[in-house]
Amino acid sequence: MTATASALCRILEQWTLEGGELPKLLSEYSTFSPNSEAEVRAICGALDRVHNAPWNPEEPSPTALKVLTQLLARAENEEAKEAVAQEGLTVLRWFVSDAISGKPHRDEEILEILELCAPYQHKEDVQWIYKAILKPIAAQSKRWYSILSHFRKDTPYSKALIQGLAKHIPRESACLAFLDLCNHAFEEGWIRPHAFESEAGLAKLAKYLHPQSQRNPEYARAAAQSLKYLSPEYRNPLEQLAGQHPDPIVSLQIVIERALAGDDNQRMLLIQRCKDVRVSYLTQQCMERSGLASLIPSEAKDSEFLILAEMAYWLATSSDYQTPPDSLERIDSRTLFWPPDHQNKALHLVRYHYDHPPHGLPIHGIGLVGSRVCSLIGESQPEMPPEDLYGLHCCWEMEQAGDPLAPRNRTAKTGRNLLRRGNPGF
Repeated sequence: MTATASALCRILEQWTLEGGELPKLLSEYSTFSPNSEAEVRAICGALDRVHNAPWNPEEPSPTALKVLTQLLARAENEEAKEAVAQEGLTVLRWFVSDAISGKPHRDEEILEILELCAPYQHKEDVQWIYKAILKPIAAQSKRWYSILSHFRKDTPYSKALIQGLAKHIPRESACLAFLDLCNHAFEEGWIRPHAFESEAGLAKLAKYLHPQSQRNPEYARAAAQSLKYLSPEYRNPLEQLAGQHPDPIVSLQIVIERALAGDDNQRMLLIQRCKDVRVSYLTQQCMERSGLASLIPSEAKDSEFLILAEMAYWLATSSDYQTPPDSLERIDSRTLFWPPDHQNKALHLVRYHYDHPPHGLPIHGIGLVGSRVCSLIGESQPEMPPEDLYGLHCCWEMEQAGDPLAPRNRTAKTGRNLLRRGNPGF
């Protein structure tokens, strides 16, 4: 055992006896990976103390439970992983059991525990995942995608989990994560028919596809993506709903399928959508994948047009707006040495405008195209000079990449200084 590992064991053993603020005591272990049975046992001893302590709703974040769970999740070698499987999961199940029985808990901590348990594929943990998703615990959390992603063709309880949840379909984002799992299972051929081919599944997808039922188009888009896996008996009535949906991304797959079947009206509609910068990017992608690339008009392939189209696509699919803007314009373009990628890049700043922005979001904004397409909504302002905007995005990309040279505080000034080093006169 290394000196660092020995010190960790001493800290945990002392805290188990005397208490204190564990996150502060372990602040130097934020990236440490346990690699011995002794370390895992010391972590389990600390978890035992957490479990037996009175519930404290005011405990600051990160909590002791969160810090200890993250330590176990970073177990690196076979000895440590085996200890986690044999001892760590046993202790962590206590917290999941308490949450499902209605005892006070923090939803995100329980999901983090389930995310740790899922790869081990123990039958007992799969049962807890099943109970947690149906209770539900944090049904709105995207973390369910990560938890359910561990269930695939070659994992032992995947089919049983899908069959069980098909009888009691989850809610909200947990439902979308389950739908995604069912689509994978159908594509890989180990579940037939699709798990949503039931009265309850049809009702759920119809609800998501109904134009008035969801303010967030994410649900309708996920439902539309699944239609190709359904048999005609279930698919046909849902396609009618999808074809009438006001969100162009929802109806796109239906238009593509009809165009492939020889419907000239649908082919003309695809050409029109290619010319609409708000929806062109995804339309072109789908047409290329479907063998309809020859229909894409030349004006939709113009470089200026594609810059704006890519920004609109990001806003419609990856931002809080979840809908394309009403207008866009490129306001600046430069080729810069880009520190996040350590190479020269052609970069473009795009201003966008929403007549009626959803969710109280800003009417105007600025995004970057050319590296990682993104708009730092609420942070980058249209009135800022271009140099500041490039600087902010430079800092943000370095943070996202985990670059050790990423500045501690993201500011326009810091980003400009970073860019000056590789771009004299910037």
